Amino acid sequence: MKKVSIREAGADDFEFVSGLMSKTLSAFYNDDPADNAQRFFVRSADQYLFIAECGRPTGFVRVKFNKQEQTAKINPLIVSEEYRGNNGIGSELLKHAEDLARSLGARQIYCTVASTNDAALKFFLKKDFIVAVIALDHCKTGVDEYSLYKYLFNEPNRDLSCVSVAFSRGSIHHNTMQLLFKAKCHERITGRMCVVIKKDQPIKLNLLYTESDTVFEALVSSVSKSVSNLLMGDSGHIKFYIQIPPNPQEIAILQRHGWRIEGALPEANGSSNTCALQWGLYVHNTA
Repeated sequence: MKKVSIREAGADDFEFVSGLMSKTLSAFYNDDPADNAQRFFVRSADQYLFIAECGRPTGFVRVKFNKQEQTAKINPLIVSEEYRGNNGIGSELLKHAEDLARSLGARQIYCTVASTNDAALKFFLKKDFIVAVIALDHCKTGVDEYSLYKYLFNEPNRDLSCVSVAFSRGSIHHNTMQLLFKAKCHERITGRMCVVIKKDQPIKLNLLYTESDTVFEALVSSVSKSVSNLLMGDSGHIKFYIQIPPNPQEIAILQRHGWRIEGALPEANGSSNTCALQWGLYVHNTA
């Protein structure tokens, strides 16, 4: 296979882009892809369109930059069906889009994917994109839309090696079991989390105390894994939930570990000035 090259799109590329959009996207959306393709070729200071070639056009990516928000949107990235797989064309287009976004000063790059577009969803998840929103019936009736994002600079710290999480003690009152976990860093307690377990009900995580986002991430990831290993039974899955005030860093951590927002609770903790977000996580038995 010839080496992949990336170039700016020209007016002569309209038929290729329009045709590829119609062939690829019509199954997922109600609107006419050809109408969208028209907009891609309108000159704009915040819009960029690139073509991938391997002797002939094989794919394209459009990048929309928002200077005020410092974000870049991929809308869309498509590779011709006969060139998908192990040719690396999609990866080259994505790299080109990310490099451009960084050069423009974007802090995040994001995209949207139809829930039934399994190949695209797997591609972006493999490239470290994180699911932020699932909008029901957003593409068309019966087809949800996933919004995914990726940090381009200053990604939250993933080094959890300095934090150890261990079971501390447990208690049983009537039909409720409570387990206390402690996080330590350099032999000093830096966080606590209580797990509330009731028969045939989702398992609640209560965050009692944490000194940093790193400790919060260590607690959330370690406790859910420990409890899953302990309680996973014949049902094959466990549901966790947690209720916490909105915090950008903690939101990013929960999204990275597969948690999803389930709802908002106004006037949480008895205060009219606060709210809490409820997050849920399903852990499935992969054995």
